[in-house]
Amino acid sequence: MQILSGRYSGFKLKPPPKRIRPTSGRVKESLFGIIQDRLSHASVLDLFAGTGSLGLEAISAGADSCCFVDKSWKSISTIKANIEKLSVIEQCQLINTSAKNYVKHYDNQPYDLIFLDPPYGKIDIDKLVYLIYKNKIITADGLIVVEAKSDEKFSQMQSKIARQEKYGNTQLTFFLDEKK
Repeated sequence: MQILSGRYSGFKLKPPPKRIRPTSGRVKESLFGIIQDRLSHASVLDLFAGTGSLGLEAISAGADSCCFVDKSWKSISTIKANIEKLSVIEQCQLINTSAKNYVKHYDNQPYDLIFLDPPYGKIDIDKLVYLIYKNKIITADGLIVVEAKSDEKFSQMQSKIARQEKYGNTQLTFFLDEKK
């Protein structure tokens, strides 16, 4: 695993704890090709952060800050090591709690970009995306990117889907509130 583009391109990330399914290089490269225009000076939230790969890629590509949320202490420890190796501590915040807990109790400035990459089939993503909008965790023109199994359905939040891309058994879904 490594950072693919930007000022830290080629940086090798500390590997994930064994139970984590990292985003493949192909999916990550496609994702960042799609969202590259949204990264400059963005505030980013990386839920289910794992190794911090998505948030660190965003910082490398020009995001101002990233908040990494994961309930696993091993994941938080891995992210911290990667942040320290990159010397981007001042741009990062680490929070050791569940994504659901973070979203339910959030009371700060909204984010421009949110990554949701939960364990496949273990989280009600539709409900979590709903809570993100309900609790105003995303800016009015902000983007939520969800990585899920390719057969994942989003019935409750269908109206906010701006784009979907499939890569084998992985699906990227881009949520955008176009009603602004």
